[in-house]
Amino acid sequence: RKIPASMLVEDVTLQKELSKESAVVALLSRVDPAQLEFIQEPPMGADDGTWVQLVVGDGVAVYLPLVGLADPAKEVARLEKQAGKLEKDLAACTSRLSSTKFLEKAPEPVVEKVRAEKQEAEEKLKAVSVRLALMKELLEKQVA
Repeated sequence: RKIPASMLVEDVTLQKELSKESAVVALLSRVDPAQLEFIQEPPMGADDGTWVQLVVGDGVAVYLPLVGLADPAKEVARLEKQAGKLEKDLAACTSRLSSTKFLEKAPEPVVEKVRAEKQEAEEKLKAVSVRLALMKELLEKQVA
């Protein structure tokens, strides 16, 4: 399924060149060529969580509307399940690292591996939480 996209290109010359090749750009980026637009300013609502921004390069960004890309209710359920698993993994790592027996008896590489797993779980949980809040907000906007 092809999706609409807005491509922000700050350099007018580059924007003209890219728009000449819009069919190729659409094909390579898998967006709907009929709904690919080249813009000089971020789209309306770009900061309200209803768009995903992808930075392509210096002065070039692509905005994809979230509406229609994913079912917010299904995405909320999926993210809540993922957050629950990450919280469980994080709790397990925290528990192991708070055990003096584990810290005394486990080889240092094992302890470091658990520390790395804990840090990774924390980072993933933070990212999932941000995305979950965004999806819940989008879901509320659809209901309203």
